[in-house]
Amino acid sequence: MALHERDYMQQGSGRSPLREQSVTVKIIIATSIIFALQLFVNPPTDNSPGFFIEYLSLNANPELTVNAIALCATQLLTNIFIHADVYHIFFNLFALFIFGKIVEEYLPGKNFLILYLVSGILGSIGWFLLNIGEMSPLLGASGAVFGVITATMLMLPDRQVLLFFVFPIRIRNLVGILILINFVLMIVNFFGPPASGNSIAYIAHLGGVVGAYIVMKFKHREKIVFDPLGFLFKVTPQKRKVRYSPGYENPGLAFVEEEKNDAGESFEDDDDPMLKIDPILDKIGKHGMKSLSSEERRILEAAKEKLNDDS
Repeated sequence: MALHERDYMQQGSGRSPLREQSVTVKIIIATSIIFALQLFVNPPTDNSPGFFIEYLSLNANPELTVNAIALCATQLLTNIFIHADVYHIFFNLFALFIFGKIVEEYLPGKNFLILYLVSGILGSIGWFLLNIGEMSPLLGASGAVFGVITATMLMLPDRQVLLFFVFPIRIRNLVGILILINFVLMIVNFFGPPASGNSIAYIAHLGGVVGAYIVMKFKHREKIVFDPLGFLFKVTPQKRKVRYSPGYENPGLAFVEEEKNDAGESFEDDDDPMLKIDPILDKIGKHGMKSLSSEERRILEAAKEKLNDDS
């Protein structure tokens, strides 16, 4: 992202309040609007599931026609925004709000949206493949939300959250427990007797985990701190040297260390603030403006002035 495109380098841009919102908030707003339409525009009845559930949730038993297959393909995405009831949407969007804000600090804008949608779609595909012929549809953002939680674990494994608002637990342990529970219940549902009234799509949750891992591994691997499958999927190490910022507890927050010659001098021109701006921008993205030292703020202002002079 270019320097002049960063939010904190722009003032008085005149953007609408909605455009200023994070992608997490925009997803929550869009999903809530669709749910409101579900309730008040052609709502479900005893004889009909309603337009939204009938056509936007994922049907695992489509007719073998071009139109039906095309509709089913679009439902891999649209079902993410459909929910069964108030409890369903509340818990999904609550978890998205909590973890989405954290992940967006590291994957802002379209990067977060890609993570969310890919996780949801991979969850949908996994559910579809194991439920071909089933009459009950798939709906809900659970797979996408599991992907966001997984991305949090990969980047901030030691961040603590309150389980049931009471018990502190590390995110890596929380995700490990969630994966284990969903895997066991998926196996029980798949090989055991049919469970009446159990509509939880455990495979969609696990598919969201896989989707998030794929996105992080192949698009944002430099941000991964904890990689439980790293021994299986090795990647080429980054060329840039990285040192960890003193004074911060999280080991995943790092900035680039400049290459120096034998005399300890930087290869770069110390007088050009543009050559020093990248690690400062990375630090802002991870810690916020308040984390900058006075010297870093001076370099940032100098870079801004230079950018204005050049434009």
